[in-house]
Amino acid sequence: MATTNGKSRLVQVMLPDEAFHHRPWDPERLAKDLCLLWLLQQVRDRHLGHGKAAELSGLPKARFLQIMGQHRISVFDYDADELDQELA
Repeated sequence: MATTNGKSRLVQVMLPDEAFHHRPWDPERLAKDLCLLWLLQQVRDRHLGHGKAAELSGLPKARFLQIMGQHRISVFDYDADELDQELA
């Protein structure tokens, strides 16, 4: 994952061995997947915009938007009440 200022933080996560019976152990791929999922959650929680999250993920914005769709995360930064007010 790319960072805009060259800084990053290391997080250690304990995962049960049982979770890898049907998936190969690839720590680098797993770290990228977990980082992407965390960035997606930050967008879902409206703590981060999708453009910035795409940048931090190192993915092209179009690909990040596709992944957001796969995770049913709206690209529109409005909750239902805000959207009603905007459209009124």
